[in-house]
Amino acid sequence: GEWRPSATLIVVERKPVSRSWNSGTSTDTSTSAIFGETSDGIGIYVGMNCTAMIEETDAVKFLYRYNNTPLETIIDTDIKKLVEDRFNIETSKYTSTELGVNKGKIMEAVKEYVIPYFKEYGITITVLGIKEDISYENPEIQKAIDAKFASEQELVIQQNKNEANIAKAEAEAKAMVMLAEAQAEANKLLAE
Repeated sequence: GEWRPSATLIVVERKPVSRSWNSGTSTDTSTSAIFGETSDGIGIYVGMNCTAMIEETDAVKFLYRYNNTPLETIIDTDIKKLVEDRFNIETSKYTSTELGVNKGKIMEAVKEYVIPYFKEYGITITVLGIKEDISYENPEIQKAIDAKFASEQELVIQQNKNEANIAKAEAEAKAMVMLAEAQAEANKLLAE
């Protein structure tokens, strides 16, 4: 006879794995930023953080779907690709000028799709969020946005100075009127 095992023990590494996908020119796909395109055809990048883990109760689902592939590999490939796909779908709903005020909505829509998707396969995503401001594929666009922001700030500063000057002039005029009234009252009293 021969001995045959009646059971096999498979160990699933369940510790959390984190990734930072950073904007910039990195060619390492595990750390490069998430790309999207606006409805007016402007390419953008954004940095994100992602942390995923396997809950004990989900180990069987994970084994069935991924055959115990390391979670690091899955977060660098499947999770990142789906995040980028959903991010691109969401950013294409907005023009480049609408992105800034809608990035919270965009990220919520990405999370609402991605987190349940991977939960079905035994992966719990605990962190998924934007960690950097949007940067543009074409550096000239970023320069134009920076210039516009700078000119808007200069306008605000000038408006504040103007308002301060007007308030000062009004206060001086009021003081002059009060002084004139007091002088007139004094003259009236002297005349009497």
